[in-house]
Amino acid sequence: KASLDYRRDAECPAMETQSDLPWIQKLMALSRQKKPLGVDYFCDAAFIAQNGTPCIVFGPGSIDQAHTADEWISIRSLEHCVEKYLQFFRSLP
Repeated sequence: KASLDYRRDAECPAMETQSDLPWIQKLMALSRQKKPLGVDYFCDAAFIAQNGTPCIVFGPGSIDQAHTADEWISIRSLEHCVEKYLQFFRSLP
């Protein structure tokens, strides 16, 4: 008889944020993204979102290289992201 025991060490809640918020619309426009995307990995922002604070995941690199022994991002990816952050913050009132 086969059996499986499963123990959950930590809660990893999903998060969802209204995509019609003006600042999210602005970030989506800057990244030329027409629709919000869901992802199948956990982010610490989910803990902040649990308290009602709108959160998104927006940054350089790829999840394919994240959290590995050789985690890395390209310099160009970092520079591109910094440009987008600057454009976003400069557009705020």
